[in-house]
Amino acid sequence: MMTIEHAIKNVDDVVAKARASSLRLIKDSEERFIDSVTGRNVMTTEQAIAIVDEQRELVLDELDEAMKRLRAWLLRGGVDIH
Repeated sequence: MMTIEHAIKNVDDVVAKARASSLRLIKDSEERFIDSVTGRNVMTTEQAIAIVDEQRELVLDELDEAMKRLRAWLLRGGVDIH
């Protein structure tokens, strides 16, 4: 029988994996953006990095909120209660 603690641990593991995967996608997107704009000589590397740095905090805040919603949804059993 699964205890509440075990279920919470499973949910936290799923959320951690989702967050890690999301962070990898964000990093890949940042790298592609920098490569794209510098490769076309639209921006210098420093300019592109500055834009990425500006946006990163906002993106990470949004990711944290999404992970909180995912965790809450999973803890409810993956059922929307509207």
